Amino acid sequence: MTTPLRPLRNLPSNPGPIISTLSSAMSHFSTIAEKNGGVADHGQEDSNKQEVEPRRPSRKSISSFTSGHGSGGSGGECVGRVWGQSESALERDKAVALSCWLLMGGNEDTLRNGAGEDASGWKGVEVVEGRVTELLWGAEGLSSCIPPDIGHLNKLTTLLLNNNALKGCIPCEIGSLTSLTSLALSTNDLEGEIPFSFARLNRLTNLSLVGNNKIESNEQIPNHLQTHAETQAYLATLWRPQALRLITYGIAIARRRQARMSSDGGAGTPPDPFFAFLATHEDSVTDLILSYLDPDYCCIKDRNALLKCWRSLGGIEDDLREGYGDDVSRWKGVKEVEDGRVTKVDWGELSLTGTIPAEIGELDGLRELWLYGNEISSIPSEIGKLASLDCIWLYNCRLEGPLPAEIGNLISLRTLDLSTNKLSGPVPPTLAKLTNLSQLYLRDNDFSTVCPPHRVANDKEIVQGFLASLKLEGENKNS
Repeated sequence: MTTPLRPLRNLPSNPGPIISTLSSAMSHFSTIAEKNGGVADHGQEDSNKQEVEPRRPSRKSISSFTSGHGSGGSGGECVGRVWGQSESALERDKAVALSCWLLMGGNEDTLRNGAGEDASGWKGVEVVEGRVTELLWGAEGLSSCIPPDIGHLNKLTTLLLNNNALKGCIPCEIGSLTSLTSLALSTNDLEGEIPFSFARLNRLTNLSLVGNNKIESNEQIPNHLQTHAETQAYLATLWRPQALRLITYGIAIARRRQARMSSDGGAGTPPDPFFAFLATHEDSVTDLILSYLDPDYCCIKDRNALLKCWRSLGGIEDDLREGYGDDVSRWKGVKEVEDGRVTKVDWGELSLTGTIPAEIGELDGLRELWLYGNEISSIPSEIGKLASLDCIWLYNCRLEGPLPAEIGNLISLRTLDLSTNKLSGPVPPTLAKLTNLSQLYLRDNDFSTVCPPHRVANDKEIVQGFLASLKLEGENKNS
């Protein structure tokens, strides 16, 4: 099942400098990876260390990104004709257009359309200010491969090749057509990957690729995209996952080498300077880069709060990260992430011992919190800030003391399980505000309030009746 495209938020209007920097870094790192057989640092680890292996990008992914393409129309190599300097721009454009038409199986007379050398009269060819700007060649019976030379038409704004019988791979050189605003390759027999070089088409507004059943894509190929925002969001999915994987792998290797050199008195292979820099600036530059690559990746707002909660509960940081660095979405127990926020945490039965810190209140995107089966001393009042919480599972945690009244602020709460603890005092009347609550488990505590039997704790009518009695009791005490 494919993941729906997420809208991109808070990104620079001109991502060119970041793309250029990442491309250079990835090219540099690919050289390092090649020297190490594509396995940049394996076979040198301490055999006594049980360390989770960082996710390594494939050599194919590295080479595809750094060369700016997937597989071109001629065996995957970016090739092109060398043009003479004496030729005018229009003459070069005409020669390219004619060559491409013929290589795609078109007839020369059909293209010329009786206009001879006047390209402005050619079939589907638009000429503006002495340059070819449009090729409208949809449904023209073209049936061969799209030639790489098409990338020389650098003033093209519109390229329509839809509804033909074109085959082979999409040439990476199309990514050089940075003036393109419309590109239609739909309903052909194209195959292979969509070139990463498409990420350079930052003016592209209309994109159509559907109807090519042999195209390989990690994301679902969308229907006709007709807005700049939608199109650019899709193009970003072509290269960002590979860049993300490579960056995190490089950082993991850099940290590993730094640790080894520190323990061996400076001996060993030094880390690559670029990734060493990222490894030591994770709260600034690295966050910027990784957040650009995937707005949901770092969960910057929640990352530090999760770390503090984990440490306060006695957890070891490496156990939480599980070898995934700052990729919060892959941390232990982080089950769901949405729009850059952690929405579900399941740390049940992990032998955690300690307290829930006040920082829990910073995780205000949480909808589910599972901490059952640990040794937790108390519930902080800051939990009342988690207004999106749908369920809390804190049973069998040895909780002590009173239940904070702030739980009554969790107006979205549907399930609250605090059974089998040592909570004491009255159940706060503020719980009467939980009008959505349908499951309430409070048995096996030391509450002074008589609570509903466990067998009916999932009956919403009974639960709401109990909460109404709490409200009435509170009003009577205040009168």
